[in-house]
Amino acid sequence: MGGGKTARIYQEAARKLGIVSCGDLDLIGIYATHINAHLVRNVSYEYAVEGIIDDFRKKKYFREKIHWYFD
Repeated sequence: MGGGKTARIYQEAARKLGIVSCGDLDLIGIYATHINAHLVRNVSYEYAVEGIIDDFRKKKYFREKIHWYFD
């Protein structure tokens, strides 16, 4: 799950507003990733764990393996 197009749109808007710090642009990309994660979590709420994983050192356990199929 990444920030994808959403991240690029927001980063480009930030550049146009004068934000040029790589750190700030990176954070915008990270937060876009969080937006996408919240979307996927809400779509798959019956399988989702509580909250969004933001620290990969903390393990999350799922009840079952999840398969995603998109047409």
